[in-house]
Amino acid sequence: TWHEMTATLPVTWSGWKADILEVAPHPNISGTILIGARFLLSWALPDAGTERGAIYASDDYGEHWEYLGPTEPISRVVEFAYDAVDPNLVYAATYGTGLWKSTDGGTNWQQVTSFPGVPWLWSVAAHPDVPGSVFVKCDRAPIADPTLFVSQDAGETWEALPPCDDCGSLLFVPPERRKPPYTLYAGPNRTNGLFRSTDGGYTWEQVEDVPATDIYSLAAGSDDERVVVYVGISGGVVSPQSQAAAASDVIPGRGSVMGGGVYRMTTRLLNQRVYLPLIFKGYAP
Repeated sequence: TWHEMTATLPVTWSGWKADILEVAPHPNISGTILIGARFLLSWALPDAGTERGAIYASDDYGEHWEYLGPTEPISRVVEFAYDAVDPNLVYAATYGTGLWKSTDGGTNWQQVTSFPGVPWLWSVAAHPDVPGSVFVKCDRAPIADPTLFVSQDAGETWEALPPCDDCGSLLFVPPERRKPPYTLYAGPNRTNGLFRSTDGGYTWEQVEDVPATDIYSLAAGSDDERVVVYVGISGGVVSPQSQAAAASDVIPGRGSVMGGGVYRMTTRLLNQRVYLPLIFKGYAP
């Protein structure tokens, strides 16, 4: 069951339209949530240079919200990322005003002025095991490359990684062998399928089983037995010849059309064994 929760629109944005683009629960504190809001003069003018952004926080599972600003103007927040070791260190990627950072759990924010890429960001991801390690993917415009950057010192200095134009949202997935390297997945903002890297973004390979379609979200989880990767996609363009394949329960191959929704890939941990019972059936004479 669901119920709607609302936040107060600041006086500064009175008369503007607002919606939420990003939600980030605190990794250690239940009920603590950050959200990235977007303000527009009109729903008819999205992405027209009139967008503004803001960050809200809640400590009671979203029942009440506090407006955090920041005090300086920012554009819409597209993603948050918490540091692997210090949960008070939070990053916010924005589409228009670059990368922002908070060292007090999200209460106060400062722009990361050392980031060398363009200010239109697609994604930010913190390495799950390495403190201060953060990856940022920015838009190609107005330059072609580089678009993928990594910092090992919480954003003080940056290294440009090889171009990954097909990368959009970034996601680290726990290793199958319970030890590094983590797999870094990238969902494109165009219809080119899913990509992954096992060397920290220096080389990429396309995931063969995922069709070429828009990927809007990635998520992953693991337990003692398996790793699960979730991919949220659109349905793509459906032709009469591919309608039957799109409607089936079988995930089609790359280059074909698949039904829109959430798909998952499950991988068994390689250090786990599966025991199956032996059943004997006998007959009395």
